[in-house]
Amino acid sequence: MLLDLSPYLGQRLEATVYELQEELPEFLRPCTKARAVLVTHKGKIIGAWIDKGRHYAFACSLDRKPLEEITGMSWSEWLVASGVVNLENEVERELVTLTPEEIIARYYQALNDHDDERAYACVSRRSLTNALFSNMGDLALYHSSYEDDPLREKIDSVQVMGIEPLSDAGNPEGVVEYKVDIDVEYETEIASRSGHNVRFVLLEKEIETAGWRITTIGTGP
Repeated sequence: MLLDLSPYLGQRLEATVYELQEELPEFLRPCTKARAVLVTHKGKIIGAWIDKGRHYAFACSLDRKPLEEITGMSWSEWLVASGVVNLENEVERELVTLTPEEIIARYYQALNDHDDERAYACVSRRSLTNALFSNMGDLALYHSSYEDDPLREKIDSVQVMGIEPLSDAGNPEGVVEYKVDIDVEYETEIASRSGHNVRFVLLEKEIETAGWRITTIGTGP
């Protein structure tokens, strides 16, 4: 039986998280630890799935099937078919015209303007999804705010000083990498210091017809 949460969008639901003794199926290795998530509305079960907990989350259905087998589509195809991504959206139509260098510049300009919505539009949906679960508590369902997103650098201001393409050798097919020099002032200095910093930014076309998006921002190639 397939359960559909879409009729309940915007409503308050109850989610219960259970730690399972049974391990995840083989196709999810090396992850083994499993949790069951049960979603109810006024006592009625309206959704349930297995997830991998902190850092990873979505795993499979209760009968141990991956999304691709359930929907007959890849992740990117499902994003469009389900309506999560509307390719006719004004933002989508604009971003599809941008080069990887322009996406990077737009992302950092949005950070400098403290425009989180515009910054996140430049990031892949897979990365945004992962940010919901990274370093969350063992029995949490997801982070309640993107403020906890490790991809988001909490800054006062940032200026891009240079963007240099790097060799794609060693990266997965379809992934491009850039060395980005930035001059940044952080709200709080933790792992990085204010001033000149170098970032290595990876991008890919998560959805071929939607253009480039940032997948990873790191301090080393």
